[in-house]
Amino acid sequence: MRTAIGISDGDLVEVKMSHGKIVLTPKPEVDEISARLAEGLADVKAGRVHSFDSVSELRDFVEGGAEKKSRSKRKAR
Repeated sequence: MRTAIGISDGDLVEVKMSHGKIVLTPKPEVDEISARLAEGLADVKAGRVHSFDSVSELRDFVEGGAEKKSRSKRKAR
């Protein structure tokens, strides 16, 4: 039955009664997405962001070679 409505173990579903029948509707994980967006926006508001002048600076930061340099360029937006 799960395959017929496109869900698997662990998926969220909305359950409603409609005209004496139980209706199951797959529910996207919007709550998780909303929580991650809120966390990201809080980081931006608190200034926990980095700004880079070039792709090379970004690459150096990601690879761990420019930690000190990027800290001085940290900007709150």
